[in-house]
Amino acid sequence: MEKSLARSALESAEVDWDELACDVRRKKFRGKPGDAQERAKQMRFLEYRGFDAAQIRQALRQAATDEDL
Repeated sequence: MEKSLARSALESAEVDWDELACDVRRKKFRGKPGDAQERAKQMRFLEYRGFDAAQIRQALRQAATDEDL
């Protein structure tokens, strides 16, 4: 019961989780992953911070398209 209450509270929060994942990744790494090992490192970092797989994929896709990196 408590898990569903927590999940509904998180879902109703007005937070753009994809954008937050992008910001957290950008702040920590400041660049797109250069190889598979670096990509895995960034994925683990975001996973440990509670982001789900879809949010992590979006953050890494965004890193690949960021022109300022």
